[in-house]
Amino acid sequence: FVDRIRRIGRIWTRVSDGIWPEKDDPELQGTFRRLQTEHQGIDEKTPYPDATSLYGKNTVGRKPEIQFTALDGREVDLAKLKGKVVLLDFWATWCGPCVVGIPELQEVYGKFHARGLEVVAISLDTDRTALEGFVKEKGLPWPQYFDGKRWNNTIAAKYGIHAVPTLWLVGRDGKV
Repeated sequence: FVDRIRRIGRIWTRVSDGIWPEKDDPELQGTFRRLQTEHQGIDEKTPYPDATSLYGKNTVGRKPEIQFTALDGREVDLAKLKGKVVLLDFWATWCGPCVVGIPELQEVYGKFHARGLEVVAISLDTDRTALEGFVKEKGLPWPQYFDGKRWNNTIAAKYGIHAVPTLWLVGRDGKV
């Protein structure tokens, strides 16, 4: 998890400038070319196929439709964040790797928020009061989705999320 957060920091500038993948990362270029080939013709109108991994349904190149009222009352609509880079963080307070990665995530957020990075968290917790206390204690400034359904979380279930932490990076065009 921490390595994924560090990776986000390294690729931020390239993604925010619309340059993808990193020119100096042959492994990432190879993965990107493979994904382009495997998902040719896929757009946001193509139905989501069945989940193929623990980290969600095939969302590459698609615009996730996520709208909710956050724990703190903020209205969140991913479509309205077009033009920003959004890190979707599927997580829970009971997830050790999620909690261990919070300082790194806060660092990335602090470094890039002013340049257009937003973090949107989808919590798979079941205790609202405990989550609110945790968010306050850790000083997490980004919106938190909570419905108390754990693995049946409405947003996580919609996108086939079966493991946390799961992080998706949504580009300025609104696509994963």
